[in-house]
Amino acid sequence: MLWIKLAYRNIVRNKSRSFVSIAAIAGSIILLTFMDNMQTGSYNAMINNGIKSGSGHIGIYHSNYLSSRELEDSFDFQLVKQSLLNKDIKKYYPRLYVPSLIRSSRNSSGGVVLGLDILKERNISPLLKDKVLIDGDWPRPNNSKDVLIGYKLAKELSLGVGKKFVVMAKGNHDEINSKLFRIRGIIKAGVSNIDKTTIITHLSNVQKLIQSKDRVHEVAIHLSSFEQIKDNLNLLSQQIPAPIKAFSWQEAQPSLLDLIKIDRANGIMMGTFLMLIVGIGAINTMVMSVMDRTREFGVLRAIGMNSSYIRLIVFLEALILGFIAIFIGMIISLLLTYYTSTHGIDFSEVMKDMDVAGVMIDPIIYTVLNLKGNLLICLSMLIINILSSIYPAYLATTIEPAQAMQRK
Repeated sequence: MLWIKLAYRNIVRNKSRSFVSIAAIAGSIILLTFMDNMQTGSYNAMINNGIKSGSGHIGIYHSNYLSSRELEDSFDFQLVKQSLLNKDIKKYYPRLYVPSLIRSSRNSSGGVVLGLDILKERNISPLLKDKVLIDGDWPRPNNSKDVLIGYKLAKELSLGVGKKFVVMAKGNHDEINSKLFRIRGIIKAGVSNIDKTTIITHLSNVQKLIQSKDRVHEVAIHLSSFEQIKDNLNLLSQQIPAPIKAFSWQEAQPSLLDLIKIDRANGIMMGTFLMLIVGIGAINTMVMSVMDRTREFGVLRAIGMNSSYIRLIVFLEALILGFIAIFIGMIISLLLTYYTSTHGIDFSEVMKDMDVAGVMIDPIIYTVLNLKGNLLICLSMLIINILSSIYPAYLATTIEPAQAMQRK
């Protein structure tokens, strides 16, 4: 207890210096933990949107499709439909992607016709959310002509709601097929590639366009949880016939996974540099504190206190400062995280394109508490703060009592 009292007394003796040290450590804790929570929230949003608009938790494809993206690499949906009757599978969404030439009376453009089960995917897929529809209405059930069109594509073709146009695409036997469509609604996804090239209609309409009944490129499977992916992936792999294959979302969307890994690594690197800078500042502060107390340490050495106890006092000072700063920093960080987890942070002013690695994202990011990551940051900062006291502690033990007593 004596050593703790001496360490605490030294901390409160110079309040301004201690305040600066605590503020630097607490500030770094606030910044690092809050950024970690914001990263976690953004990664969760990216993965969830990737699952909803892309492969699902598990995606079923022709074994060549993910690498080729060719029209021919489709498969008969009926071959896998029975395998989808699984209690773990909440929903499944068959999709068809057809590269096309889109022609109006005034212009033409290349694009992609996306066939979906619009009734099932409404307000599930980010492309079919109410906020995306900026004009018109949603395609009517079983209507063979209704489509949604990206607003940039509609502008390029000089088309509006209610206007007709022709889509030309290669069919199943390499013949060129064409079909007349009518614009039912105009969408603004916030992703240039989608807004400039995409037409969305009922899956059956696209199958008629290429004259291939029941053909699909993708079946996106949604499970109850991520923990069910491994077991269901193994089960589906045994049930579905070759060359059809089941892929996890990580395999189906590797660019998204790679982006998250790179961003996380960059965050760790930046956090490490910040901690080192704070550690250097802590060393400087502790050295100044030791030099200011040269006479005091000399007196302690003169009355018989050995070097180990002097080092212990300096270590305890660093430990107490670290605990106080971490406590304050975490309280503020938790309050900020709680607020932004419900209200979000709006990045719409700085985000020109609302996609990351081909996945639509919401410009409003909601933080998610990453308890494990936050505790690791706090522990790392505490260790760095203690390590920063090694040199000042050594310096305190080199003070000669006779010389120290002569100083005022």
